Amino acid sequence: MSEPLLRVVNLEKKFPIQRGLLKRTVGQIHAVDGISFDIAAGETLGLVGESGCGKSTTARLILRLLDPTAGEIYFNGKEIHTLSREEIRKERKDMQIVFQDPYASLNPRMTVRQIVAEPLIVHGMAKDDSDPAVDEMIELCGLSREFGNRYPHEFSGGQRQRLAIARVLVLDPKVIVLDEPTSALDVTTQKQVLQLLQKLQKQRGLSYLLITHDIGVIRAMAHHVLVVQNAKLVDSGNLDHILNHSTHAYTRLLVNAGYDKK
Repeated sequence: MSEPLLRVVNLEKKFPIQRGLLKRTVGQIHAVDGISFDIAAGETLGLVGESGCGKSTTARLILRLLDPTAGEIYFNGKEIHTLSREEIRKERKDMQIVFQDPYASLNPRMTVRQIVAEPLIVHGMAKDDSDPAVDEMIELCGLSREFGNRYPHEFSGGQRQRLAIARVLVLDPKVIVLDEPTSALDVTTQKQVLQLLQKLQKQRGLSYLLITHDIGVIRAMAHHVLVVQNAKLVDSGNLDHILNHSTHAYTRLLVNAGYDKK
């Protein structure tokens, strides 16, 4: 059996509770408490749970946007939980994230072409936004290269999320964290964006960590599912098990709520 592309072992994150003028630490909040999972190449792993349960914190720990309190993270066989800031920066080319709000995550002062080119320039893969890969990626994600000189405020929410995906995909990453990628979109646009993500996964062999509270999105995208409650992993299994056979009370609550929304 081949090694997983991404492996997370007993991941923890504690945030201090500070009080008083001297900001003394009087306790700790467990934001992530002992979560473990694997993601294989070309697989979508769904991380589902209600708001505030630790899903997005888990994503930021994996990408080392936050440092874990404890636990181990392996990417492509390499320990990344021990890497320095400069070392992890090199790895981020292959590990990218699409945020929940496409408008907030895009620089309003940059054009479409500048936004897509920026990651290439940062990683020394292009000199400016005239690189052919920029227009190719814009079109691959369902936008016209004629939009290249427009700004984010000129687009719909769905178009902005396509732009955010193009910005991530231009680096040809191996793993993409999708942090509530459709929650800011209307139902029709959600379906279009999910179809785009599925097409890109098939074409490029991408692995996704899909973070959501929406069972409908999990049903459409995930191969395997983790259920998180109060910072802890409480259930896991393949999609069929979670949707149809799990007996865990919290899982059944989420699944039933998802079916009620259909």
